[in-house]
Amino acid sequence: MTIEIDQSGKIEQTNQATILALSNGQRFSVIISAKTKRRLQQDFRYRGKPRLFVLRTFAACLTLLLRHAQINNTQVITIDEEYSGNDIVLKKMISEMWDRTPNICERPSLLFKRIGKHSPAHSLAYLTATGKQEVNLVLTYREIYLLAI
Repeated sequence: MTIEIDQSGKIEQTNQATILALSNGQRFSVIISAKTKRRLQQDFRYRGKPRLFVLRTFAACLTLLLRHAQINNTQVITIDEEYSGNDIVLKKMISEMWDRTPNICERPSLLFKRIGKHSPAHSLAYLTATGKQEVNLVLTYREIYLLAI
């Protein structure tokens, strides 16, 4: 079975929250508040690496989503292509972050491609962003910071 992941609200849009939603029969979503994103962006600027903010934060949030949803490594994970041309970089970042977190299974197989608006993951992300569906988990500044920076 393929797992799909979609995002509602881009990481770089620091005036609104970002939702990452996962669907494969099970439905799981996480939210990153605008305040948390602004704080992380400030940390990246302070460290002189402002261009890494978006990709490292996105990779950290994806890693945390997969961890908290307890995804099995035998499944292929299709992530909606939000940041075209950065697939290889994102895979490396997620791989590095996966190895730094306590794990009970091997690194999952990741595939970046458009999943479309008819995907259950897209519907979950949209419903969560509009408040019609409850979010499963609020990602904290600290847990994202420990992976991203």
